[in-house]
Amino acid sequence: MTGTYQPLDVGINAPFKANLKRAYHEWRKERTEVTAKGYLRKPTRQDFFNFVSKAWEAIRPEKIENAFVGAQIPPEPTYMLSNKEVLVENDKQLLQFSFSSVEEDSKLNYTEAALYDVQRLATVTPLGIPHTNFAPMKVDGHDIPARTLLQANIHPNPKNWAHPDEWHPEHFLNDQNELFVPKAFMPFSVGKRACLGESLGKMELFLYFTNIIQQFEVQADLRELKRAENQAIGIFNTPLPFNIRLVP
Repeated sequence: MTGTYQPLDVGINAPFKANLKRAYHEWRKERTEVTAKGYLRKPTRQDFFNFVSKAWEAIRPEKIENAFVGAQIPPEPTYMLSNKEVLVENDKQLLQFSFSSVEEDSKLNYTEAALYDVQRLATVTPLGIPHTNFAPMKVDGHDIPARTLLQANIHPNPKNWAHPDEWHPEHFLNDQNELFVPKAFMPFSVGKRACLGESLGKMELFLYFTNIIQQFEVQADLRELKRAENQAIGIFNTPLPFNIRLVP
């Protein structure tokens, strides 16, 4: 598996991290102000977005395309391939969005909701990491003895989602088209053992996806794509291989 995805690490991940580090050091050289306790001032949220934007823009589009072709995987699961028009229609600013002024730009609620529902449908670890309880507990009327092995599998539960087996971004939008996250959404697990990289992972996913949509036309023969329901799911939910084209 590592060998299959190596082109993404070499072509995108490694240069992105190097560019991000370079952007931070360039920023630090120009910032000498200190806090009341004598510490160097930390970057603000806007500073961090600027680092990410600068790091991404330094990677050439053809290098991104070659990395995805080399890895033989899509930039997103198949749920998104035929729905770019839906995203653009619902988020008019998607094609013009820039992280250089993220504080002033309107949030792309529909795009974020679309990404959330992809994570719900194609959760990398659908059963999460096994947990255990140190003391007896009660969950939804069920008595759970101490030291029980616990795993959550609630993303396809019809009690929590109006369309559990369909890509439906409206799962994460209220009546005013404002973004909200239901408690049943747990793609990064839950509790004290949840993924430590959740914040960075969500930011990178949003950054990669919006920039790919802006810079490329994603093409594929949808009739030949193997849908997620045809694949075996174990500890990890890995996309089946198929071919796509990223056209600048």
